[in-house]
Order: sequence, then C-alpha cells, then structure tokens
Amino acid sequence: MAAITAVAALTDVGFISTDTHFQLRVQLAAVTAALAVMAEAALTANHALRVVFAKSILAGTVPIQILAMGVLASGSISTTPSVQVTPDFSISDADIQTAMTTIFNAFAGVAN
Repeated sequence: MAAITAVAALTDVGFISTDTHFQLRVQLAAVTAALAVMAEAALTANHALRVVFAKSILAGTVPIQILAMGVLASGSISTTPSVQVTPDFSISDADIQTAMTTIFNAFAGVAN
C-alpha cells in the first residue's frame, strides 16, 4: 500500500482533506470504528483510551478534517489519491475504513 510521500502530494492532501464529500466518508468510517470499539471486550488492550476517543467521535467533537488528514497520511490508501478524480479522488471506501482502523489508537492517545 502506497503512502503519500511526495512534497507535491502534501498540497493534494490539504485539498482532499477539506472536501466535504471526502470528510463525510471519513466521518462514517470513524463512526463505524467507534461503534466497534464501544462493543469490544473491556479487556481489550488500551480499551479505556479507545472508549474515550470513540465517545468523542460519537458526540461529534472530533474535527473531521484532522481525521481526514490522518486517513490520508496513514499509509493505508492503496492508490495514490488524485485531485483530478472526483468525487472520490481514487480512494475506495474500504481504504478509508482500513485507514481509520489503522489510525484509531494513535488518535486515542495510545503510544506504541
């Protein structure tokens, strides 16, 4: 899976992360991940931190643009996003969901 690494791509990341359609897709992925965390076993590693973040997502207090940037920077997007391809920028829903799952712990404050 390719991450966005070229300097020019950072401009694209900024543009894509502000797109309302993309943000809604990221928000749905975040809510899906948060619901899964709320249903996981209490003995799951780092559960308490994950629940706090999940509750913030479900309450709508997490800035979606920051999550969108996290998704784009995660290295979980299998194709190079393209600002020329709208409305999805060549990013699949599955890649967004995988990226959200990948970044969830970092955003929850879990250190590796």
